[in-house]
Amino acid sequence: MKFPHNVVLFIVFAICSVTLHAQDGKLTLPCGDCNTEQLKVRMQYVATMHSAWFLPPMIPGATLEVREQSRSKNADGTTAIEYHFIAKGFPAKAKFRLQYWPVGQEMKTIADGITLDADGLLLCDGPGGCGKHSTNPMNVNVQAARGEAKRFVLISDNGKWRALGMAIPFPEVSEDNGCKLNMTLVAANGTEMFIWATGFPPNTEIQLLGNSAGEILQSIRHTNAEGQFAAVELPGVIGKNDGIDTVSVVGGVSCRPSVSLPWAVGDENTYHPL
Repeated sequence: MKFPHNVVLFIVFAICSVTLHAQDGKLTLPCGDCNTEQLKVRMQYVATMHSAWFLPPMIPGATLEVREQSRSKNADGTTAIEYHFIAKGFPAKAKFRLQYWPVGQEMKTIADGITLDADGLLLCDGPGGCGKHSTNPMNVNVQAARGEAKRFVLISDNGKWRALGMAIPFPEVSEDNGCKLNMTLVAANGTEMFIWATGFPPNTEIQLLGNSAGEILQSIRHTNAEGQFAAVELPGVIGKNDGIDTVSVVGGVSCRPSVSLPWAVGDENTYHPL
């Protein structure tokens, strides 16, 4: 996987952690032929990158809202979702590029030459190009699996202004007593997952229990001063081609949120949009 260039926010690596359900190298690893320590470094980088979309704006006041406009059913039963975009805190007369980071893929540019109306609505006549005087809202149509985040980046032509925006059409979120776990896909087939945790007591040791296809692992996470932590799950189990990965808080705090997503290997058709 190639990560978006130059959009990383600073985040303390101490709040990022990795859970490996299969640690003896018999599974195909996301970093290829790497050892456990190299894998952990790579996964901490994954956690840092995915955390960026959950954190405050990289440029104070500059935001990108991904606003859902409609949902409809396709003939195959999947859901078609249309988004518009609202930018705040950007120069009014600037032009912009909108990029999209699909799950498990490289960053893609959707359109260049985008302009903003007086309310910050992104305008682009497309698909041939946005034009100098676009009047139509920039719209993007997507499908999504459960736990799949739709991540976007808006960048000014001069590169000085940028903001991240995200929508999760079918979120896998659990909240209990103020504590929240949000599980999203890193790989389309669920063989890598990202967990963003908020609302926990600050600087606290949290006990987690992971259950992937019946394989149980316990781990410890430490929250930062804001009561957050980030984690990456590799749920693959040796000898099994698929399963459900469940991560639950089991100790250290009074709350008990729990999240689950399916994973599968050995099949090209393991991505299932809802």
